[in-house]
Amino acid sequence: MWGQDAGLSPAARRTGRRAMNRFQGPTIARRMIIGFGALLVLLGALLGSIYVWHQDSVQAQRRFSTFSRPLTDAAYTLEHRILQVGIALRAYMLTPDTRRLTRFESSVAEARELMRELAAMPMNDGDRTLLSELSPVMEDYLAATTGIVERRRNGLVDIDAEAHVQAMRESLIALTEQFVVRQMANTDGAIAEMIAAQRRVQRGLITTGLLSLLCFVVLAWLITQSVRRPARELVEIATALKNGDWKPALALGESARSGELADNEMARIGHAFGIAAIALEQREQRLAADRQVARASATSLDRAEVASMALRAIVAYVRAEIGVLYWNEGGMLEPVATHGATARALPVGEGLPGQAALERRTVRMRDIPRDAPFSVRIGYDEAPPREVTALPIVFRQEVIGVLLVATLRTLDEDAVGFLEDACAQLGVGLHNVRAYERIEQLLDELSEQSRRIQAQNEELQAQNEELQAQSEEIRTQNEQLAEQAEQLRRHAELLTEADRRKTEFLGLLAHELRNPLAGISNSLFVLSRPDVDNSQAAAAQAIIERQTRQLNRLIDDLLDVTRVTRGKVTLKRETLDLVQLVRDCLEDHRATFERARIALAAELPEGPLLVDGDRARLCQIIGNLADNAAKFTDEGRRVTVRLRADCGVAQLDVIDEGIGIDPAAFDRLFRPFTQIGNGGPRVNGGLGLGLALVKALVELHRGTVEAHSDGPGRGARFTVRLPLIEMPADWQPSEPQGALQVEAPRCRILIIEDNVDVAMSLSVALSAEGHEVRAVHDAREGLEVARMFRPEVLLCDIGLPVMDGYEVARCIRADETLRNVFLVAITGYASEHDREKAAQAGFDHHLPKPPDFERLSALLAEAAVRRARASSAA
Repeated sequence: MWGQDAGLSPAARRTGRRAMNRFQGPTIARRMIIGFGALLVLLGALLGSIYVWHQDSVQAQRRFSTFSRPLTDAAYTLEHRILQVGIALRAYMLTPDTRRLTRFESSVAEARELMRELAAMPMNDGDRTLLSELSPVMEDYLAATTGIVERRRNGLVDIDAEAHVQAMRESLIALTEQFVVRQMANTDGAIAEMIAAQRRVQRGLITTGLLSLLCFVVLAWLITQSVRRPARELVEIATALKNGDWKPALALGESARSGELADNEMARIGHAFGIAAIALEQREQRLAADRQVARASATSLDRAEVASMALRAIVAYVRAEIGVLYWNEGGMLEPVATHGATARALPVGEGLPGQAALERRTVRMRDIPRDAPFSVRIGYDEAPPREVTALPIVFRQEVIGVLLVATLRTLDEDAVGFLEDACAQLGVGLHNVRAYERIEQLLDELSEQSRRIQAQNEELQAQNEELQAQSEEIRTQNEQLAEQAEQLRRHAELLTEADRRKTEFLGLLAHELRNPLAGISNSLFVLSRPDVDNSQAAAAQAIIERQTRQLNRLIDDLLDVTRVTRGKVTLKRETLDLVQLVRDCLEDHRATFERARIALAAELPEGPLLVDGDRARLCQIIGNLADNAAKFTDEGRRVTVRLRADCGVAQLDVIDEGIGIDPAAFDRLFRPFTQIGNGGPRVNGGLGLGLALVKALVELHRGTVEAHSDGPGRGARFTVRLPLIEMPADWQPSEPQGALQVEAPRCRILIIEDNVDVAMSLSVALSAEGHEVRAVHDAREGLEVARMFRPEVLLCDIGLPVMDGYEVARCIRADETLRNVFLVAITGYASEHDREKAAQAGFDHHLPKPPDFERLSALLAEAAVRRARASSAA
């Protein structure tokens, strides 16, 4: 029997052999016959006592084998089933597939079936009570694990529930161990009962001996001595067995291993003790080995650690000299744990391990010749093993590995059965390891793929950048092709539309230019008549002034749109009272409404509403909206301007009762050159720039503008929203400033202008103001005249032939005699960039054509002040 005396020392074996030797010899009956037949009565009493003792012992053994031992085995098996349920649960939680689910369900079913079998076994009330406490805990644990599996099957993972189940399993195992301990106590009780029976027999023997001693003192003494010593040793052995030390009893079982059975009754009893101890020891060792294998399978997911722990437990139980655990990796059996030998990888089908893996069955080899390729090292020599056994480790028809053990003795069926059970448990554990390694491999592959993908992404990003450029180019080309296809489809429309709009704009511009030019031409004709009177001349002059302002306004609007479109407009921000600003702007435009006989109403708050903005641009916004309302409102109707504060925003509404707006026109209402009407001829004039300028300027002030109309003939409402600011502590309301009439002192003025008419008209106008003026039409001539004429102010055009105005300014500033001349650029280049470029060239001021004479007079006055300061400093 395997493992039964693994813990016996040589001294214990010698003691057991001496005890068995004392048990040997003639039976008591023979001794009685040899004792001259005089002890026939005593022999009968002794035989009766022995018979009673034997019956009691048999009954005690029967109760032990039919009552205590099955319960103890069932308790150990129950603990094993609980561990199997935990292993199956963990396997399914790691890899939820149908095979693991079936394994789990079968483990749960086996546990429940074992509980039913245990409940059906005979037991005492205390065991029944403990079992009744154990049963609901077991059922709750199985129900909880089943619930977790059901949730896992539905794709849910509940960590708290798993922790709760783990706690339940620990509690259940604790109860199970209590039950096992109780059954061990029952076993001890059965043994104690056998000891009690022996003691009763002993007392009977002593009593009989004492009675016989009255007649046959010497013979009784001899017989008593021959019985008392082995009985005492049996009692000692039984006492040690009761105390849980069955090693002395194991020593009595050595003859049982040899198959010998003595005729001596004491020897039989010793053999019975030995057999019982061997059975208990084997069961304990088997369960301990099973637990070690199960623990190895359940406590780790490292292949080498699981294999090493399991192999140590297996070779320790079967006392194998050689042990190898192979791992099946793609048809190759690779050794992952060895004991007492080295091993190499084998393909499936080669050698004993390969044959076991190929045939999926246990392969045993005995009577191995001495020239075998492997042997067992026994210190001073080597010997071939007596038997080599290879067992496949299979899980769900998959060969996961092979277990190979070699021993110097023949394995019995119990050892082979243990190996097969261990391989079954290892199948689950190693399958979990393989699943875990597969998961790790997948994670590594995913990580590698992620890195590869990242590298590829980086490469692709680099390529993508290149491809993006190409893609951009291709996309652009595709878009261009699509656009070209679309544009070729639309381009004709756009070209046609652009051509139409250009033609319309040019026609509109020509119309808008011809209107003031016609008034100017007609007025000039009137002034050229010799018979014109003063009133007619004054009216013609007023017409020329109005039409000239209209031309300037058209040109300024065009320039403003261009500057806003190119982002060249810079706001001169200051803290402004929007209430006063709206009031002043409406007063400036009230005459327009009065001439058109349109009522202008203003609804303004009492207190100030402060904004951070450009006064001129805000006035331009208000003026354009007011002009737009007047332009599209019929005589006798009303225009309302309403200003209010709303949640930190100033809201300006300009509401008219005019022709309204078609809903289809809202998407192009704020586009440049857009004319919104209700069909029919144009009656309101303009280039369609006012609302476009309003939108652009409002957005520069971080505001919004929107339009609303209920439809044609229902009027319109334009709403501007501008962010308000808090009132600064030092802010004072500014008084509205009117136009200053500046009378400039007399100056020497040089005009360099290649347009003879412009130069002549400007010269005449300035001469009429009392200035000394000279005009030239070439830059080089202008420089020569400047050196001789020594002007105080030089008005220079920029777009001069050969040498432009910037070069003229640089030459003037480089000349020692002319560097203090007050330089003013008068040009048609009126953008902010043109102003900056003129300042960099040396110009003091920049005036767009046609120049505003009031502004020009102010500049001449400024030049005079500068001259006076220079004279004072000198």
